[in-house]
Amino acid sequence: MRRATLVLTLVVAAAVGTVPRAGAFEATGNAVADGFLAVVQSGGYMDVAATDVARQDGATVLTGVSATSEDRAERLTIGTVEINGGVIDADNRLIADRIAYGDVRITNRGGQEADSTATLITVTNARLPLREGDGSWLATVLGGFERVEVDGLVARPPVGGPVSVQHVEVASAPADGGEVTSGRIALEGVEFDVAFLQGAATQFLRDVGYERMTIDALLDGRWDRAGGAAAIRDLTLSADGLGAVTLEATMDGVTAATITALSDGGGDVGRLLSLLQTVSVSALTVRYDDDGLAQRLIDRAAVQRGVDGQEVIAGTVQALRSALAVVGDPAFTEEVASALSAFLADPGTLTLSAAPPSEVSVAQLFGGAVMQPRSLPALLNVTVTATP
Repeated sequence: MRRATLVLTLVVAAAVGTVPRAGAFEATGNAVADGFLAVVQSGGYMDVAATDVARQDGATVLTGVSATSEDRAERLTIGTVEINGGVIDADNRLIADRIAYGDVRITNRGGQEADSTATLITVTNARLPLREGDGSWLATVLGGFERVEVDGLVARPPVGGPVSVQHVEVASAPADGGEVTSGRIALEGVEFDVAFLQGAATQFLRDVGYERMTIDALLDGRWDRAGGAAAIRDLTLSADGLGAVTLEATMDGVTAATITALSDGGGDVGRLLSLLQTVSVSALTVRYDDDGLAQRLIDRAAVQRGVDGQEVIAGTVQALRSALAVVGDPAFTEEVASALSAFLADPGTLTLSAAPPSEVSVAQLFGGAVMQPRSLPALLNVTVTATP
């Protein structure tokens, strides 16, 4: 989870690159403040400075922090940096109970100008190491952490219009000697014009009547690196006026060693299947809660085909029956078709659940899908239901 700074970096579209170490900054006389400025400088910035440094209520407060990266054509400014419980360790890392960055702005003038701003970034249990001129501005000022919260985030790319995010949270809670980690990533109030997506996605959303989107996202899970037990307790993506997709899953055999081996497996199918034999699924639920998208799709299809909504629903259900014929399980086909028909007639919640009587390996799933698709519904004990 400490590598989760990458998630925030993608959200604000921060540039990533490698740059040479800049020249020395002017020391402030405050060890903690100088340690922080040294960290910023080590991220590949020059002209690192603060207009004022003071001690306030036990905290070190820097005002008017600024820095420039010529290679990335970036300008970083931070209105205030408040460091609570800050010390510089033997490796010149800045260790702090809490760091609060107020009024942050990163401006990129490479080609077309773009910038990102945040009202407040709060880092809990921060560990900021000296870098080697690599990474991004965000990775530099976040370092390692237990929790990061960002409020009032706005990214303004050169094209596509601004993207605003009310709140971002990334948190982890290690336990059992660091082998088990519970983590959470949440984005609230992500707003943008559909033009930001560009291409077919923009056209599709406009066709069904959307011009702006407001999205929330949540990932909450637990992972045992050594034992391999993994649980996605809540993975939800929701959009106002469209709906929400939620996934919950429980798996085993997902050890750090297995993940490394899978990534290094290349194109060796035999090796990959052998590794996937050790990864199993014990429960899976996927749920869609409609918030207007289903009826919009039905209405759009009705207009395009010149028919009424009931004919669209009947045709969609029949197409599903035909697609499921390959499974060769009439009872399962009827269950799914009935659920879809009920959902489209009165859009509410559509749920697919898998509760196998015993754990099923991922290799078994692949094999069943290719060789015996009819076995999958029973193997996984799949049920599909619709509720208004």
